[in-house]
Formats: sequence, structure tokens, C-alpha cells
Amino acid sequence: MYEDLHTAVEAAKDGDTVKLLADVELTKSLVVTKVMTLDLNGKTITADENMNDITAIQVLTGGDLIITGNGTVNSASQGNNYSIAVWAKETGKATIKNGMFTNVGAKSKSDSGSANNNEMIYVSGNGLITIEGGTFIGNTENETWNTRYTLNAHDASYNAKTANIVVKGGKYTGFNPANNLAEGEGTNFLADGYKTVYDKTANTYTVAKFDANNVTCEAELRHFMANGGTVKLGADIKLETNNAMALKNDTVLNLNGHTLSVFDG
Repeated sequence: MYEDLHTAVEAAKDGDTVKLLADVELTKSLVVTKVMTLDLNGKTITADENMNDITAIQVLTGGDLIITGNGTVNSASQGNNYSIAVWAKETGKATIKNGMFTNVGAKSKSDSGSANNNEMIYVSGNGLITIEGGTFIGNTENETWNTRYTLNAHDASYNAKTANIVVKGGKYTGFNPANNLAEGEGTNFLADGYKTVYDKTANTYTVAKFDANNVTCEAELRHFMANGGTVKLGADIKLETNNAMALKNDTVLNLNGHTLSVFDG
């Protein structure tokens, strides 16, 4: 048992798990430079209202952090211009298993009046963040630039393919990890074999694995048609790309009462 979270993380050895026993309010960024697990244990990490550090949790070189335990990381602060919840930088790696991550209420403009990014999950350098589950509610619309940064990568690092965010799960409010503006129009952070399911009423996108028995989008259809086997539609699908699907394996396409229409652009 330690008096504060920073001390516990500093004392941890590679392979250790640090488990929260109470809610924690950060006055400075929590820096991870070792291989370890942070078990939120249903508790909440918040950023002090006036915290100057722009990140709640930073994973740097040597760090490989697993976040689990179905707790909450709320990085909202009026003390800095970004309020990032998790940032993997340099060669740091982080894996988010579950929990809720938010920076709603974070400062949205600098003292000069210019808009801020308000990215919530961020990578740069050779950083890598893998998201396997969790709920993500960010300041999704920048009020000046009309950009969405719930998930974001440093532009140059992402374009050079040295930094990445790989999404294999989770639910995202007002942000589609498969098609967003973070790194330009149409940015897709999903791992191969995954899709998003949109709930219009809740304005949420839930990430799910491709399912050959419930094909609901073109990418999913093309994936299974290329691999062969039985493919069953779960929704009407209109092809948006003008590329024929060349079948190399025996395939059964069960339309299941739905309509498959071709590209007409």
C-alpha cells in the first residue's frame, strides 16, 4: 500500500500490477516507463481542475501499460489546453482493456482565444495504443476547426507510420473510429476484421468483429467474399466502390431477404 499513485508506479517493477484502492486526483501527469498493469478497480482518476500537465497518463520509452479494472479516467481540466487522458509517446505502448475515458468539460480555448485540439487518446513518435474495450466520451467537436479528436495521432508520426492507434473494441460517443477527421477525412483506426455499429438514438459507435453470419457493410462483405465460405447478409448493402469482387474460393452468398446493390457513381 502506498500513500499516492505516483509513488506506487515509481516503486513498481516490470510485470507488476498497481491497483487503485480509492479515487485519485492528479495534480501532475502520471508517467509510466516500465511494463506494468494499472488496475483501476472500479475507481476514478481525475485531473485537478488547474493541472498544468496536458496529460493524465503518459507512457514513455520502456513503458508498456495495460489499463483494466473497469474504472474511469476523467482528464478534464481548465488548467491546460488539451486534457489528454492517455498519451503513448516516444516508444511507449498502452493497451486499454475496459473502463470509461472522458475529457468532457475540458478547457476548449486557450487564453488567446484560439481553439484547442482536446484530443483524448493520443499517440506520437513511435507510440502505440491498442483499444480492446471501454467507453470513450470526448470533447468530440472542436468549436473552431470542426475537427474530432477523441482518438488522435501526431500528424507527422502517423503519416510516417511510426505512431498508431489500433481499435479492436469500445463504444465511442459522437466519434466513429472507422471514419473520422482526426488525420484527415476518412481516417480509420480499426484493426482488420472489425467494424463499427452506429446507434442513432444514442449517437454512439460500437466496435465489433466481422461476422460472416451477419454482414452489414461493404468492407465486411468484401472481406468474407474474398475468403470464401458461407456469407449471410444482415442488412441491405450498397457498394460504394467501383471494384468487382473476384472470388478465388467457393462461396455461398445468402442474401437473407436483403438487397445488394452495385456502385452507381
